[in-house]
Amino acid sequence: MRKRFIILPLIFAFVTSCNVSNSQDNSIGTQEKASMDRKGLAIEILSDYRLITYDRPLNEILDADFINSEVSASIKKSVFYRNRQAALTKSGVNNISDTLSNSEMIPFCANISESTSIFQDGRSEYRQETNLDPEINPLLSFHETEMNLSKCVSKVEIKDGIAITYNNKGEVLSQKEVPMPDYSEYLTELENAKEESSLGTKSGIKRNINWLRNKMAEQCPTKAGENPSYRIYEQSDLVILEQSISGTKADEGTIVKTIFSKDISKTYGYDHLIGGKLKVRCRHSFEDNSFSTKSINMPIKDISDNNPSKTVIEEISCLNDGTPMLKVIEKGYSRNTIKFNIK
Repeated sequence: MRKRFIILPLIFAFVTSCNVSNSQDNSIGTQEKASMDRKGLAIEILSDYRLITYDRPLNEILDADFINSEVSASIKKSVFYRNRQAALTKSGVNNISDTLSNSEMIPFCANISESTSIFQDGRSEYRQETNLDPEINPLLSFHETEMNLSKCVSKVEIKDGIAITYNNKGEVLSQKEVPMPDYSEYLTELENAKEESSLGTKSGIKRNINWLRNKMAEQCPTKAGENPSYRIYEQSDLVILEQSISGTKADEGTIVKTIFSKDISKTYGYDHLIGGKLKVRCRHSFEDNSFSTKSINMPIKDISDNNPSKTVIEEISCLNDGTPMLKVIEKGYSRNTIKFNIK
């Protein structure tokens, strides 16, 4: 149940950001809802984005939150960082261009489309299509001979507990069983949160730090004499939910900080810390609220209109030779929308 506590605040913020598009064509909206009802769909998540992944060197000042004594010692021993420091000392310039001396540092780029369907009975299906265009992907163009894309995964489908991968010609590359989550409890929580959100709006209840405190107190009750597993505080114009994760030895000292807007309508990202040092940093950025509606160009019943237009995830990692780096994942969305058919 502890993992469930982490996601609930996100659910509340998620649902309160949904708008009912009454100003749009009601007849078409009714047709869409009927279509979702026939399919048994509760939630449909659709996204198109440019994915860029690469490893970048750590900056001991700007990335200090990621660096503990172990990482610092590895940096000092690293030939890569010693050569880098020597070049910096020789040039006398604060910012030097990085030489891509490892394949992990070459950016991988791809255009990706994803769709997730969650059904009323808790089942789900997932589909991902990847366009590996060598013209936009430096990693593919660096090969001396043309890369055989027929051996690369171009599409993934997960349905009824079976994951199937395909190449760019539609040929099956692999097929295996995978465990599928049951979203029944999640849908019930969303339904309750949506109903409560509607009642709260009518009664004039504001979504703010106190509202979040009340919600967390309900979801994470603390027995007398025990310290709560979370704390909530304000930082500038943000609200921070800090949760301690425990239960196993591996989880000791693990903290997740979720960053909300002041009215709890947006999630700006999270920090994942172990032993007081940052392991993963995720940040979302947003365009105007009409971003997702414009991107799909179709009327819908309920839509989350506060979805990120860009997401950047940085995680402490190392190259094959043990050199510490930050693995960076960037997603720039052209579409990022969520359709609801919650009762």
